[in-house]
Amino acid sequence: PKQVPFMLYCHQDQSKMLYSVQSSFHEYIFGEGDFMEGDGVLFFLRDPDDGSFSIVGTIGQETCVVFNGQNFKELDKPPFIPSETDEDI
Repeated sequence: PKQVPFMLYCHQDQSKMLYSVQSSFHEYIFGEGDFMEGDGVLFFLRDPDDGSFSIVGTIGQETCVVFNGQNFKELDKPPFIPSETDEDI
């Protein structure tokens, strides 16, 4: 593991940061989950029209955009992967 410094865009108001991502990239929350033993929340945002994608995290008193990217084709409707219970076609 290696620690590297990089810039994050953060705000003390979670709702304002999420609104900023929504209005800037037209992305909406499609999932969220706890991390850091329940002390933090990760939000996964996506624009289904252009494929842009963001991850926003809240921990302590700050909410930060951890990642923002566009056109992640591998995230668009993954191919069907049969499970063990599926019958052969």
